[in-house]
Amino acid sequence: MEQRFAVFEGKPDFNPKPVTIERTIHLPAEEYEQFLAHPMDKYVFLRENVERMSVDHQGIYHCLLVTGEGHIGGVLVQSEGADYARYASYVPEAAALQYGSLSALATQLASVVDYIIQDGTSQTREGNWSLSFMELEEKNGLHVKDRPFLQELLDCMLSERPEVAEVQIEDDRFDVCYHLDFCANCREKAEETEAEENRPAKNHQNRLSDLLTAHWENVHLLYEDMDAVPHTIAELDSNTLTEEGKEAWADVLGAQVVRVYDGFYGLQVELTGVRGSRIEAFAAMLGGYCSVEEYEAWVNEEDDQNDLAMTET
Repeated sequence: MEQRFAVFEGKPDFNPKPVTIERTIHLPAEEYEQFLAHPMDKYVFLRENVERMSVDHQGIYHCLLVTGEGHIGGVLVQSEGADYARYASYVPEAAALQYGSLSALATQLASVVDYIIQDGTSQTREGNWSLSFMELEEKNGLHVKDRPFLQELLDCMLSERPEVAEVQIEDDRFDVCYHLDFCANCREKAEETEAEENRPAKNHQNRLSDLLTAHWENVHLLYEDMDAVPHTIAELDSNTLTEEGKEAWADVLGAQVVRVYDGFYGLQVELTGVRGSRIEAFAAMLGGYCSVEEYEAWVNEEDDQNDLAMTET
């Protein structure tokens, strides 16, 4: 996270005063840092501008804005006739005080980012939500189409928010992926899933071998608390393994099926009743991560699988 700087006061009394910047003094970095460290010292630039600083009958503070090379912050000074900073206020983002248009744009962009996140996190049920440029303009009055600088800036601002996992801009829309903890509907769905998982199990549970009467494509085998990314099994059915393969992997084929569902990796089958390392090794083997001899012994060639399927038919 980017480091910021601020001034903290004990027992603060926040009572902002109306301010007018009469002049901006831009100091070399070393002189500015000296001023920050010792604001009560006497400075020539304050003495030369003493007549510009005062408080008028309406209570408006007429100030100097002191900035420094290489620093984004600044200091508002109202010296009350002195050549030292009798009254001063540190400003973390000094440019916003110098340019009213910049401050107004920053406020509008912050409001737009808040809207995008509120709209997405309140409606998504999967963690993803998109918002078109046209809808954004209708809701917030900000035109971003054909303005790549604003699109990139909003991308950066969204990416800095803790709710956001990823942002993509394409087809004149913002596609945002949110962390599920910030999405109310996703939390409800997760709670429903957890409740379903915690229901007492039925007496009969399918085993992986029972599922292989159907033909599965691009399936992923998982187990509880799995940390590794599962291998994608391109095809899996009753003809995938040879008789030797079925014998070698009998423990995995006999694993109990907890659930079959669409998850983060696509089609997922959660198994239990067998070591997780065996499940990972089985999926890796089907992906070719074993010796040639083992693969040929355990896995039917595609032509063999087709012949077996025709025979069974």
